[in-house]
Amino acid sequence: MRKHKVIFKTVTVVLLFTFSIVFANRTEKYFVGSKYSVSAVNRHDKLLLIDPISSEGVLFDLKTKKIEKTFKYVGLYVIHVEPTDDGFIVVDKGDNSLFIITNSGFIKKKLKIDGSILTVLSNSGSKLFLVLEDLEILYVDEKLETLEKVSIVSEFSPILQIPILQIVKDGKKNNSNNISEIFLIVENYLVYKKSGLILDAATGNTFTLAPYISDVLYDVENKSYYFTCSSNSAVYILETFENFRVVKVPYRPSLIRKVRELFCIVSSESDKLLLTKDFVTYQIYDTGVFPKDIFIIQNQCIVYCFESGELIYFQL
Repeated sequence: MRKHKVIFKTVTVVLLFTFSIVFANRTEKYFVGSKYSVSAVNRHDKLLLIDPISSEGVLFDLKTKKIEKTFKYVGLYVIHVEPTDDGFIVVDKGDNSLFIITNSGFIKKKLKIDGSILTVLSNSGSKLFLVLEDLEILYVDEKLETLEKVSIVSEFSPILQIPILQIVKDGKKNNSNNISEIFLIVENYLVYKKSGLILDAATGNTFTLAPYISDVLYDVENKSYYFTCSSNSAVYILETFENFRVVKVPYRPSLIRKVRELFCIVSSESDKLLLTKDFVTYQIYDTGVFPKDIFIIQNQCIVYCFESGELIYFQL
């Protein structure tokens, strides 16, 4: 694939911030007791948290706000939890195996892998690929009934036509067991997080936004991409290659989600949740220690705090 360097003129727009007062009755806090966990939410609003170090886990119902089940000794070293219709697939790197945890909290259907698992590539519940240490790639279905070898995973993203093996080699070279720590994949874009290099897989064009891109959101409604950048506390709003703008945010952003017209931005460094419609006026809330994930249910933004083991509900 030929890659063409594309250079754009950009204008950085620095905006004044308007902060709102935070009211205590807007939040609810639940201690789930599971820290430093791998997490996933499925379509039934079940949240599974597994601590890879202690091998303890929690199944939490985000609607009823109750712990439904606790687990001890769940795997040897869990690196990924994949949501499915019937529950979750758990990938255990320590035991080189996969198993299913149902929505009722039962553990079943263990599948042993012949080889050493390096990492996982996921396509939002529809496709799950295991990458082995020898860079062999295996496709696994959600019932753990199909295990197939593949060479190039073009179906990993509907438009993305990049040999995933090359991506994995780059990740292995950087000594990472989690490819998502190095790359973000959204639609037809491959994002190198550290350098800020963006590759358009459809055209082969590349350009650089800024170093340390932490997350990216594709807004289907207005067909725009929102890249959060932790190095300069900014969000890059990209409509086309020739048209993007930069807005500053009050804290270094780590994650970004959207519910209706409201953008939800988390700063893991500052333990803050920022809510904004226009990137001019912000509502700013304190979270627990090191917010790591955001889950959206109805009119609620739920933040999972990695170090304090809390789930905090924010009414939107």
